Parts: sequence; structure tokens; C-alpha cells
Amino acid sequence: MIQLLSVEGAKERSTLHQLEEAISTDLLASLREAVVALFGPSVSAILLFKLGELLGVKESRRLIVPDSSIQSQLTRVFSGIRYGRVSLVLFNPYEVEGRVRVENLIDRDGLIMVEGDGGGVGCYFYKGLIKGVVSTVIKSNIAVYEVKCSLKGSPYCEYHFCRR
Repeated sequence: MIQLLSVEGAKERSTLHQLEEAISTDLLASLREAVVALFGPSVSAILLFKLGELLGVKESRRLIVPDSSIQSQLTRVFSGIRYGRVSLVLFNPYEVEGRVRVENLIDRDGLIMVEGDGGGVGCYFYKGLIKGVVSTVIKSNIAVYEVKCSLKGSPYCEYHFCRR
């Protein structure tokens, strides 16, 4: 049963998950702005990557169902994440690689670009988040590459992950 909640000033009702998502991403967007103001974009990208990785490990441990397949575990964890809209779109269990689609809500208010394969500072948060989730679920070190970026003209961000 999904209960709809209303927020004063909001035009429509929201589910609890939508409210949690809005609060979490607003907090991360505010954190991003503060960290960029203190350290600049490059250091901020590293810090947000590590934060994402830690949160990915934490969320995975909270949401994992031990006796299910790797793909169903990844799908469950990514769909339960409240830091933007994250979904597993492709998984190859034989090569242990896949693709994750993200609607980047952290960088929605301001474009702070960083050199590298990512676009904005928030992109590195999601890269770390995916690394934390997948590494925890498959119990192996993985590499994550951003292959599409909404800040560079794509309709969404997409990341490829593979075992190292």
C-alpha cells in the first residue's frame, strides 16, 4: 500500500520515497555547493566520489537479499536508492559487467564541470555510488566509466561497470 503525503506549497501529493529522494538530493546538492566553494571542483569530485562509494556500500548492505541472483540484488539496491533515480539497464552475469542509468539530480541547479571521464561534480558521486553498490554485491573490485552525461547533452547519465 502506497500512502501519498502532501507538503505545504506542493502542487501534488508525493509518496514517501519521492519525499526522501527530494530531501536527500537537496542535501547532496547543498553539500556539493559548499564543498566546491571550499576546495574547488577537482577536490570536490574526489570527495563526492568517496562519499558515493561509502553510501553505495551502506545501501547495499541494507538492501541485499542473500539468496537471490546478482542481477536481482543489483536491481533491488539501485531501485531503493534515494539519491536521484538510478536503475540497472543491462547486466551480463558471465562477464560481470553492466550499465546503470542515472537521472543526475545533484547537478541540476548548476554546472560545475570537472576534467576526466565525468561531466560535473555530481557525476563523480554517482560513479562512486555505483562502484560501492556493485563491489559489495559481487564481492569484487570493479571499475566504473561514465559513457553518457546529461551535462554534455545526453538525456540521462549512463555508467558502464566491469570487474577489474
